[in-house]
Amino acid sequence: MKLIKFKMSEVKKIYDAIIDHQKNKGEFRPTRDMLFDEKNYAGGQLLDENGQTEQDSQLDYFFPSYKQIKKESITAQLQLVGDQGVYLMSNICSTEKSKSKLVAYAQDCNPDQDEGWYDNKVHLFGGDDGVLDIPISWLELNLKEKPKARIFKIGITDDSIQLKI
Repeated sequence: MKLIKFKMSEVKKIYDAIIDHQKNKGEFRPTRDMLFDEKNYAGGQLLDENGQTEQDSQLDYFFPSYKQIKKESITAQLQLVGDQGVYLMSNICSTEKSKSKLVAYAQDCNPDQDEGWYDNKVHLFGGDDGVLDIPISWLELNLKEKPKARIFKIGITDDSIQLKI
């Protein structure tokens, strides 16, 4: 298992922004996991932007639409992203750059600061880009169990991801 480490102070800024956004009745973007989860759609089937199922679609391809997801199914999430580095971000939907662009880079994986960021990204996350949803409850549990923790840790393997307290 590989251990991805983040400065808790940076992750806490994202969490605080999420909590503030929720209090102000702000919206969140559906994540990829939400997009492909049938229970998030009326009738329990994935729907395209025209409200059609894959079987009913007249198009040569099918892609579920975020516009068809039930609003109550879209919840706040942290997202572990691997592309230009490895970082955590939220799924806040906002025109305020300070909220929607807030990120916490993993240790040694910031392309603006770490010379070997790419090799570290490949070692920790793999060579392909991707996004994994991280429940907010993981951070809340970490804050409850280790209120003075300086590091937020996520364990990752080829087929699993877990909070490491």
